Amino acid sequence: KKNKSLDSVYEVRRAYERLGLELANFQRLFMKTDSDKKIGDTVIHGDFKCLNLFYDHENGHFTFIDNASMVRTLEKLGNAKSDIIKIIFGNFSVLEDVNIRTLLQGVNIGKWYQEIIGSFVKGYAEAFPASERIDVIRELQALFNSGSYNSDSVIYEEQKIKSLVLKYVDSVFNSLLGEKKQSSNKLTQRQEEEQNLTELTALIKVAKSNFDESFKRF
Repeated sequence: KKNKSLDSVYEVRRAYERLGLELANFQRLFMKTDSDKKIGDTVIHGDFKCLNLFYDHENGHFTFIDNASMVRTLEKLGNAKSDIIKIIFGNFSVLEDVNIRTLLQGVNIGKWYQEIIGSFVKGYAEAFPASERIDVIRELQALFNSGSYNSDSVIYEEQKIKSLVLKYVDSVFNSLLGEKKQSSNKLTQRQEEEQNLTELTALIKVAKSNFDESFKRF
């Protein structure tokens, strides 16, 4: 049973890393950037949330569905951050369906975001040449720290997102950039990993239960 739970943890990490990679690969097909930026305007989905994704867990591949909204940005490109913010913080969208807004109800929200953002960002950066990946991670960090998340079609509870980013997410980026501050925590690295796996296993169970209930209502 423990091994099965650990498999679920690794699968969530793998899925979000793959999602970051596949979204970045898609965005880069159409991306226009300034000379000093790696992430620029591109064709965006416009409603990039979990209910508009099919995941093939055996092959580790995502299929994007409900793509009609892409038409708006085929001629006039949109901001790449729109889809990134929506898939990560969609449950904080003011006008989003209640099934999405309550998807993480009962979950340790800080721990959840630390796990999925770390995996997503690693995958997203992998779509770029190795020489550009540090810059990509820094640009994503600036995006998450910007405090400005709203788009033309989506309004978020920005203050809640800012609080989450400040409390939990910045440390994820610092770790990815090799700038992790020394922790006063006396746990060894192995103990920290075991603790993280246990906590994430519990989070996955709650999130899966919420998703199953949401799906039944559609």
